Amino acid sequence: MLILTLLWLPLSALAQRSPLKVVSLDYATTTTLIALGLPPVAIADVAGYRRWVLTPPLPGDIIDLGSANEPNLELLAQIQPDLILITPYQAQLTPLLSRIAPVHSFSIYQSTGDAIEKAETLTRNLGQLLNRQAQAQSLIDRSRDQLQAQQRRLQHAVASPPPLYLIRMHDDRHLWVYGKHSLGQAVIDRLGLSNAWQQPTNTWGFSAQSIEILSQPPQARILFLDPVPHGGVATLGQSPLWRHQRWFADNHYQVLPVVLMFGALPSAQRMATLLVDALLQEAP
Repeated sequence: MLILTLLWLPLSALAQRSPLKVVSLDYATTTTLIALGLPPVAIADVAGYRRWVLTPPLPGDIIDLGSANEPNLELLAQIQPDLILITPYQAQLTPLLSRIAPVHSFSIYQSTGDAIEKAETLTRNLGQLLNRQAQAQSLIDRSRDQLQAQQRRLQHAVASPPPLYLIRMHDDRHLWVYGKHSLGQAVIDRLGLSNAWQQPTNTWGFSAQSIEILSQPPQARILFLDPVPHGGVATLGQSPLWRHQRWFADNHYQVLPVVLMFGALPSAQRMATLLVDALLQEAP
């Protein structure tokens, strides 16, 4: 009966409990929770977070539940969380998770639209759910201020910034290029920059392509997103395919530090800073 009572407890009532023990199976909600001052007690795939997200850092005592698609349910039950946060892609887990705690699903990338606007909506909804409306509005305000500050910084230093390619490499030939609907596109727009990729993307904001697209007009600065596979760009650049690319020979590329491309407002802030830093630096 305890489980049934917990399942039907209004989510707004959960926020009146102190402290809230929240579990997050999605990195975007994890970063938002940390930014709201309520870090989750457990997440899925801690090692993956430190590889693909990195910032904001996780609490040292956070519990690792394993795979996001197959979390450790026994460990999760032992934690006795008040709330479990998932995405629509994990909806198949809801029946199992709901036996442990109320489940709430949040989405940024499962539909088209501006990623930052959707991240702001996620932040407001989390703030309302967790009775942290003031902290949520503060995070939204800080993110807008940060993006505007980076735009001013760029305008003062670079008169005519080049178009950008945002690239995730999978091997020396295959890549994802980010465009419409991506967090990268939303940040590029707010910085007053131009994305060199104007072709269609999926709802996650990327298109799977081969490296040959980087040699097509327009001439652009290519930003590779860490982690780069197979030893990084230096190793990939040893292949004949790369050595014959004009952009590679002319050093029209840089490597950005780790930033979550499927993130929320904390990732947008970090991405804005990294993009401006890259444009203000000399090419390698």
